[in-house]
Amino acid sequence: MYIKFIDGSEHRVKRAEITNGRLEIDVTGKPAEELQEMFSVPANLAKIELLTDYHEKYGELSGWSVYGGVMVVGDTRTVILTKAVDATEQRLTAAEADALKARSIAEDLKANGISYEQNAVLNASVMVARANAQGLSDADALKAKAIYRTWEELVFKGFTAVEAGYKFLHENQLYKTIHGNQSFQAEWVPGAGTESLFIKIDESRAGTLEDPIPAATGMEYVKGRYYLEDGQVYRMSREGMEDGESIVLQFLPSALVGQYFELVG
Repeated sequence: MYIKFIDGSEHRVKRAEITNGRLEIDVTGKPAEELQEMFSVPANLAKIELLTDYHEKYGELSGWSVYGGVMVVGDTRTVILTKAVDATEQRLTAAEADALKARSIAEDLKANGISYEQNAVLNASVMVARANAQGLSDADALKAKAIYRTWEELVFKGFTAVEAGYKFLHENQLYKTIHGNQSFQAEWVPGAGTESLFIKIDESRAGTLEDPIPAATGMEYVKGRYYLEDGQVYRMSREGMEDGESIVLQFLPSALVGQYFELVG
């Protein structure tokens, strides 16, 4: 029998069976290191198709995306897979799987001389992936930001984001809208001057003294967190705000010491 991953790759196996709350897959002829590499991408395992010796599909196993190691018994290597228990991790895996599937389809179409615009299945796959990605947290969205639409694309289509917090890309930087019913227009370029419309989502940092967040103009600042600017660390300490409350500021911390920030190192 064979198993088939999201990316379209097929692999010969002896057995694929759910037992004791886990999925066990028996493989021969491959070292443990190669198997670990094969099964280490959760998105690629989101749906595993089961194929006969003649490569005909007869079933599928969904959600077994967490690699748990390899057991060795003689010449047989048994790969152990379990399911993600964290809801955020499940959503992230699903979004990545949709993107991986869309890319696989695109590569197959390109090899056969068919463009993206000519294939409805690919268009649908990308649309589903992008819809799922909007539900991710900011930190998880940064891990899968390639799936988001670009600002240029949204402007070209005259798109309006109904819900606040709609995420998109501009110059490889992830942003989100502040207000609902936000339209995208050519004169509203993310960055300086549009801080009241779009928030830049910074690379995931803890915001602690040991791991401060790189500061930028037009960024959302949270009271109680620490920010880094030109080698100096600042703490957001605005009076009248509760810890955890946030505000978008158009100036760097160094320009707002005594008002919003205190220099701590």
